[in-house]
Amino acid sequence: MNDKQEKNKRLLDIISQIKKTQAIKSFPYIAESLTDTEFELKNNEFRITIVGEFSSGKSTFLNAIIGQDILPHGVNETTATVTYIHNVSKADPRLDKAIVHFRDETKNDVTLDVSKDKSALIDYVTTSENQYNVVQDIVAVDVYVHFADIEDPVVFIDTPGMNGVAKGHREITLHEIRHSHASICLFHLRGMGKSDLDFIKELKKYQQSFFFVLNAIDDLKTNEESYEERMQAFTNDIVNYVYEGNGKPQFVFGISALKALCARDLRIMRVYDTDQSDLTEADRTRLLEESKMPELEKALFDYLRVSEKEKVFYQSICHRLLETIESFHKGMDTDKKIREVKKEDLPGKKLLLDQIQEAEKKTEDFKKHCEIEVKSDIEDLREMLYRQIMSNVGDGHSSMLQKVDQMSLYEAERAGDRNEIGRALENFWGEQTMWLTEHLNVGFDRIRDGILSNMQHLLPSISFKDKRVDIRSNVEFNHSESSSSTSIIKRFEAEIKQLQRKIRSLSEGPTVSSLQSDIRSAEQERERLLRKRSSVLQGLGSRPQVEHKTIVHEELNNSWSNLWGFFGDRYEEIPETVHDDSKRRKYDADRRETERDYTKWLAANQSKLDALERRLADAEDNENLQRIWMRQIEEAKRRIKEEQEIIEEAKKHARTSYLKMLKKDLCRQIDEQLSVPDGKMIIDLKAGVRESLQRSIQPLVQALHKLWDQKKNEYIARLKDMIVRIENLNNSGENERMIQLLAADLKTLQQLSGKIKQLLNGL
Repeated sequence: MNDKQEKNKRLLDIISQIKKTQAIKSFPYIAESLTDTEFELKNNEFRITIVGEFSSGKSTFLNAIIGQDILPHGVNETTATVTYIHNVSKADPRLDKAIVHFRDETKNDVTLDVSKDKSALIDYVTTSENQYNVVQDIVAVDVYVHFADIEDPVVFIDTPGMNGVAKGHREITLHEIRHSHASICLFHLRGMGKSDLDFIKELKKYQQSFFFVLNAIDDLKTNEESYEERMQAFTNDIVNYVYEGNGKPQFVFGISALKALCARDLRIMRVYDTDQSDLTEADRTRLLEESKMPELEKALFDYLRVSEKEKVFYQSICHRLLETIESFHKGMDTDKKIREVKKEDLPGKKLLLDQIQEAEKKTEDFKKHCEIEVKSDIEDLREMLYRQIMSNVGDGHSSMLQKVDQMSLYEAERAGDRNEIGRALENFWGEQTMWLTEHLNVGFDRIRDGILSNMQHLLPSISFKDKRVDIRSNVEFNHSESSSSTSIIKRFEAEIKQLQRKIRSLSEGPTVSSLQSDIRSAEQERERLLRKRSSVLQGLGSRPQVEHKTIVHEELNNSWSNLWGFFGDRYEEIPETVHDDSKRRKYDADRRETERDYTKWLAANQSKLDALERRLADAEDNENLQRIWMRQIEEAKRRIKEEQEIIEEAKKHARTSYLKMLKKDLCRQIDEQLSVPDGKMIIDLKAGVRESLQRSIQPLVQALHKLWDQKKNEYIARLKDMIVRIENLNNSGENERMIQLLAADLKTLQQLSGKIKQLLNGL
């Protein structure tokens, strides 16, 4: 048995002993946690959870590692369920398959082929789909792919996120982190909010191995902050707020997941919609280098290859088991103390009954003052946010005007043409709405905590609409000198189109090369016919000679000259020469027929050759025409270029004054959006805050009432349960026996906890 098998056996034995305790039946959640850990040990998969806010780019990041655009991503496609990306061998039958699991057990799993349909998953894992309510209908999705640089059983887990948009997202993410062995924490370039940092601090209770990754470094404005400066600030935030000055993270990286994905997935032809040309191989090489993804992957894959991975695996299992034992220990200890209360202990029971009455009385007072306090606190929050909006927008206004002022005239023209200021304002709007959303949530949190302590996950939904800002110069540039050149250009462009149509019409027929090939084939056929005719004629041989034969026949001789005929035989033998030319005639007939057939076939072949020669001549003429027209097109293009240069030269004379007007116009439009106190963006932001706060008052009050009732009822139920249990328990031998068993189980848990700590220290 090797070391790994020995560790597995020891841990499985510990789990088995915990399951054998008397009290385990009363704690089903403990049994479930133990079963999950047991399965994990037997399955031996190394689990890495990807966590981050819902717009940090988790799905894009995983697609970049996979090298294929499989997982849906983008602003309108927010991950709404857990997706497990399993690393399998190329021979695995599940390769490139995705299996969707439904909460409704009567529904069959759905299997998708992601190699054939890259968008197949969008209906099952995102909030943008219409067919399913993903959070409610779908438990999880398993995707099976092959990672080129990893051979071990590794599973990456795409979670809904730290600030997921649907109820239950945070709980789902926490559950996955509790059962993973390492976590990759992904943050957007805009940085970490307080809620993000608090969440990571909470994760440290369940997780020791973190990769901190700053995504979207392609959006970094290097004229404002260098990559090194941004990464140092990012690292400082983690050290100060997550580690609180005690230690520092082992793995910190800055990447562009988008650039890495575009570099690797050859089906993606352009990075941005505004790109003018498709990506070349050199572009993809450059993008991958700029993405800095290989640096992160090397560290990650090295981490997965070395023995450190096994150490982390068992550390994670041990810490989880210790946490489970601690929870189990507390539950059993409480049960034991209740059993030890005497039935006759009336003061103890009266105290519990008084606590129930007190809880009921407090409910009325709480609900009476709750709405008043909420409205007052929300008004304070609104005033604070308004002041901050004015401050933020004022700073943004000054910054953008300064940026335009520092632009050269050429840069100002480019900014106007490309809507750079508009995009900057859109980004500014996005930053402000995200900031406001976070501070609204923090404000609601503070209001909630001030009214009712220990409430969890009460955040009314906050939303701001996307803002489209198109800042382009309204200043028109006119120069009459270019009108003549413009008409000449249009004439040449029309001529080019006409010539191109002619070329296309001639290109529809057969080519010279194909006709030459057909002629060679026809000539070869003629040679074959001639050889065949010669062979057949030779096969007939030489022309037969006429055959001469002498035939003797008898004739009656009645002439007087045959006097002897009166006395004897009157017949006379007469010889006759016969000529036989039948063989010659047959030979001549066969030869004529052969000559006739081959003459006909050769004539047909010649006709075909003649036709092909004519078509070849036409095709050569067409190609000559096309060459002539192509030269004419090139000449027209040259003339167009000359006229364009004339136009550009004319523009240069008026450009300086035009660009000054354009720059002034850009500043005017920035003023319209950001001027304090009545810029359009300030008005819109205030309206968004006002509507969100007004819309949230009643839901917040109702939720507080409901949560108060829920907590109160749970509290009263626990008190009543304790009274019932005290009344039902007696000092019989059975109760005493249970107390002894619980004491023994508590001792067993302490011993098992010691064994786990011993194993943990030996790692």
